[in-house]
Amino acid sequence: MALVGGSFIAAEFLGWARGGFGPLEPVVSMRPVVLGATLFALGIQTLLMSFLYSMLGIARRRHVADP
Repeated sequence: MALVGGSFIAAEFLGWARGGFGPLEPVVSMRPVVLGATLFALGIQTLLMSFLYSMLGIARRRHVADP
């Protein structure tokens, strides 16, 4: 998801660069950027939450003193 969102943002940025970084038409340019940012945020959040859940599932070792 994060890669797809990043590609939406990158494609819009490259299109703007090809146009010479001129003025943008907000109605046209914001839709892919908002969709890309949403997908990117959801992808990163999913990645971080899966990392957190894997850390919570790790069993802790207890140190047992030698008798």
